[in-house]
Amino acid sequence: MDGIGVINYYDNPTSKNAVHPTKFGVNTAIGYYSLKVNPVLGAVYFGVDAFYPGGWLGKENYLVL
Repeated sequence: MDGIGVINYYDNPTSKNAVHPTKFGVNTAIGYYSLKVNPVLGAVYFGVDAFYPGGWLGKENYLVL
C-alpha cells in the first residue's frame, strides 16, 4: 500500500493519502527485518505508526510545553 502512497506523493504531495518515499523505505526495511529477525519489533512499530495520532513523531497539537 505504501507504493501507491508514493505515487500519490509524486502526483500531489499535500494529499492525505500521500506517503513520502523515505517513509516507504523505513516501513519496508522494518517490515523485512521483523519478518526475518524480530516479529515483536514489527508489531510494535506498526501499532504506534498506525494507531497513535501522528505516528512516531506525534501531532504537534498534542505537544504540551
